[in-house]
Amino acid sequence: MAGGDYNLYIDAARTQIWGDGTGGSSLRTLVPVNNAPTTLEIFGRIPTRQFVPAGIYSDTIVVTLEY
Repeated sequence: MAGGDYNLYIDAARTQIWGDGTGGSSLRTLVPVNNAPTTLEIFGRIPTRQFVPAGIYSDTIVVTLEY
């Protein structure tokens, strides 16, 4: 059985879905200053009222870094 639905967002208010810029999703672009380490915060939301049994679930998220 598959896990429940969820989305990842680029803002804490969870209004901008993180994606590739298609289908209403938004790209997240960072420009490091002086090659300093940069942190990217991504926020998630699992909608309520899903019929998913308790258990351990995992998923793979592909992130493309261009430099």
